[in-house]
Amino acid sequence: MQSRNPKPPRLAKWLLKRFINSDNQSTIIGDFEEIHAELHYEKGRIYSALWYWLQTLKSLPNIIFNSLLIGGFMLVSYFKLAIRNIKKYKTFSFINISGLAVSLALCLLIIKILISVYSTDTFHENADRIYRTTTTRIDNNYKQVINFATSPLPLAEKLKEYPAIDKVVRIKKNFGGNVILGDQIISISGIYADQEFLDVFSFHLDSGNRNTALQTPNSVILTNRLAVKLFGTTNVIGRSMTVGNLGEFKVTGIMEDVYKLQSSLKFECVASLSSLPALEKDDKIYCSLENWNNLNDNYIYFQTKKDASPYMLLADFPRIVKENYDNQRYSYMFELQPLSDISPGIERSNEIAMAVPFFIVVILIFFGILILITACINYTNLSIARALNRAKEIGIRKVIGANRGNIFIQFISESIALSLIALIIAYIILYLVEPYFSSINPEIRNTFNITDLDVKTVVASFLLFSLFTGVVSGFIPALYISKFKPVEILRNVMNRKIFSRVTLRKGLIVFQMFVSALFIITTLNGYTQISFLENYDYGINSENIINVSLQDVNYGTFKREIETNPSIERISASAFVPMTGVIWKEQCKLPNNVDSLDIDYLCVDENFIDNLGLTIVAGNNFFNSNPAANQHSILLNEKAVTKLGFNNPLDAVEQSIETEETGQARIIGVIKDFHYFNFDHEIDPLIISYVPKNFRYANVRVNPAGMNNTISYMEEKWKALSPSTLFSYKIYDDELHESFMGPQIMLAIVGVIAFLSILISAFGLFGMVIFDTENRIREIGIRKVMGASISDVTVILSKTFMNLLLFSFMLALPLGWFLNDLLLQEMAIHNPLSINLFIIALLGMLAVGLIIVLPKTIKAASTNPVDIIKYE
Repeated sequence: MQSRNPKPPRLAKWLLKRFINSDNQSTIIGDFEEIHAELHYEKGRIYSALWYWLQTLKSLPNIIFNSLLIGGFMLVSYFKLAIRNIKKYKTFSFINISGLAVSLALCLLIIKILISVYSTDTFHENADRIYRTTTTRIDNNYKQVINFATSPLPLAEKLKEYPAIDKVVRIKKNFGGNVILGDQIISISGIYADQEFLDVFSFHLDSGNRNTALQTPNSVILTNRLAVKLFGTTNVIGRSMTVGNLGEFKVTGIMEDVYKLQSSLKFECVASLSSLPALEKDDKIYCSLENWNNLNDNYIYFQTKKDASPYMLLADFPRIVKENYDNQRYSYMFELQPLSDISPGIERSNEIAMAVPFFIVVILIFFGILILITACINYTNLSIARALNRAKEIGIRKVIGANRGNIFIQFISESIALSLIALIIAYIILYLVEPYFSSINPEIRNTFNITDLDVKTVVASFLLFSLFTGVVSGFIPALYISKFKPVEILRNVMNRKIFSRVTLRKGLIVFQMFVSALFIITTLNGYTQISFLENYDYGINSENIINVSLQDVNYGTFKREIETNPSIERISASAFVPMTGVIWKEQCKLPNNVDSLDIDYLCVDENFIDNLGLTIVAGNNFFNSNPAANQHSILLNEKAVTKLGFNNPLDAVEQSIETEETGQARIIGVIKDFHYFNFDHEIDPLIISYVPKNFRYANVRVNPAGMNNTISYMEEKWKALSPSTLFSYKIYDDELHESFMGPQIMLAIVGVIAFLSILISAFGLFGMVIFDTENRIREIGIRKVMGASISDVTVILSKTFMNLLLFSFMLALPLGWFLNDLLLQEMAIHNPLSINLFIIALLGMLAVGLIIVLPKTIKAASTNPVDIIKYE
């Protein structure tokens, strides 16, 4: 076989090689002439191709314009046809639009929440270069792992040694206190921060110098909202104010309102961190600057240099830990967290503000998709059912030239048109519901800032989601209807096998009702559990008790001032208020044991046990007459008796124990177990000690008839004792009610979603009932002529739908039991699942079904059979 000539770029090299190595050079010259002619031919082909593509490119704008023009006219035509069909089939359009609008309203709210969550901290100019150090502490004795958002402040100096890090900023929480301005006392709260705070973060400073605002000790930046609250104006640079017992601070800057920003940092003011050495020296705050063990309220952020990676620090962190920790019980690990991973992100202890856990995002997306699927099923179901009435229209359109693609686009256009109309209604619903959502809880309002989002982003997201919904909901009907064959349609519509199949439609109805049944079961169980928790006996008597925050007032002095009031029945003191989610811990051990134990502890006075109705099961309470002896005495709860290895409460009495707080102490009594942390936490071992310096609250039991007058009386006495601090109190029962707020909010959200799911399913069921009765009207007439009564026909028409409801519930029953039982296992206190709950859910579903089905079926069954079959 003769080899092909080489390509032109290699021609010269090939010819030269052949010419040198060949004996017959004339043959080479002949080959050259042949190749030369072929090259001319190839050059002509190349020129022709280039000319063709140049002409094509020249006319490309016209081709694109014409294509867009024709496509635009086609789309307009399809949408006109879609609007015409929406008007023609008003009932089905109303049902579809209503279902879509309700589901879209919820989905739009979820979209706004997600936009809010994922825009957290994106306003910072160098957000992609900002990181936070976090700490993981491992308890080697109990294999307990705690992930902290905090880290020790001395770590900041170590970070500054690395060339990849540009700036480091230390932040400490709990700056604040009462500010006295004239006759007003205003409480403020904020953070301490380094001067680099304004370099790393892009918070806008309305007034003041960014370079020096946090440079000097006792300087503070106020947000404009706090400045107006304190001084009535934002023109306050240079003014001073006394903050609690921290001293005088000078205003050096005014910052934008942080609570209007989607930020993982929330504060009213920022004080200079250079103020801490003097405050620590005067014992006004707990030391933290050089303390590697303080993980309570310290945060370290840093900004890397451009194109530099900070992750080489991870290899060096173990060395830093080894140099600064020698605790055999705890192991520490430092980690890096990008600013964008804080919210949403992994749950960590001691967050500086409420960060949104990632599982909340997953739950929101899951609920949104579930409700959207339920609404799309309505459209799919009703569109397929309506195809019988539109079959001839489709057949005629295909006969006159429409292909399957044209029919598909037509029905997708109808679906998108319905979705856009539903979007308008959904936005109105969202506008009405949004204020209610924001007012549910202040923490929710601050975490999900859905009112100050970028308008363009929100509108674009809404439109894209609406178009997506239209395509998804209309895809199956469009695919299904567009494959109809015109010959079969026009010959005999009723004989088509495709219409005799109702398995798909029944399956979709069953799925809708299945989801609704799950929501009904879960919502009923939630309300049952909340009611059970609110009425559960936690072992304390909280009625008519007012908890007063002592702040800087001595408990003994406050007690002497108010105890003469006849409406006050008893007064006690405690370090914290039980059942409000606060706990203190300390290490203790028996004298003969080497290992110590971490046990919860509570400091109270001698009146606390009686005041809160606790029960002594062995030994005695603290002594009224000998406070000095009480300071080396402790009480245990029953769980602590077991934990410390005693066989029974009596064996523990008069035994000695060592604690961090009291040293060598004597166990003088054992109290019956009571809940002291919160409702969803099991009772753990507890030590109760008598340490007056730790008293933070006065528990005042009052006569309910004089509650308001007693509060006013205590407030007057407080003003005389501490004019510079606000009288702060809470009614105990109200505090316990607040502890249920989180579950109640979650239950309310699930309840709303359950209601929407049932409502959308009801729309779909109503549409299917209308369709079924209209298409069985001849059957109804014949049955009535043959002697069937109205009740007989009603039962026949209703039986199919009620059977579907019953079947759906039977499917949901085992899964609902499993999921709710799984949820209850995570709760320390709960009411076991009862079959009565499922019976109520079933009866509720059947009742809703009958309300939807019966009116239409009775009306159809009451129709005069003569009017039905006289034309047959």
